[in-house]
Amino acid sequence: MIDFFKNYPLFEDVPQTSILQLAASSVIIKYPSSTLIFQQNDAPTEFVFIKSGNFKLMRKINFKVNPMSKTISTEDFSEPSDIEMRMGYFTEVLLELDLVGKNFCLCD
Repeated sequence: MIDFFKNYPLFEDVPQTSILQLAASSVIIKYPSSTLIFQQNDAPTEFVFIKSGNFKLMRKINFKVNPMSKTISTEDFSEPSDIEMRMGYFTEVLLELDLVGKNFCLCD
């Protein structure tokens, strides 16, 4: 872990003692393919560094549906009420934002 952090661009100016502390408190976790690591709107509790492999960064977005044509409006991103969702005025779409991998850092 020490070499990983020493070679990670974010930590290039961090003192060796701090890198040692960071490495000592770090945990390596291997996730099977298609594992949900965290969800949108989860409160952040940790930093995640991708040492190898990759994952999809996804986001759920509610799109307004035109009631006449049943087409999705890509211009209205207002937050729907529960009633609007049940009535079919909005539809939830899961979008893939990016495929990220090695040396990517995110806060979960």
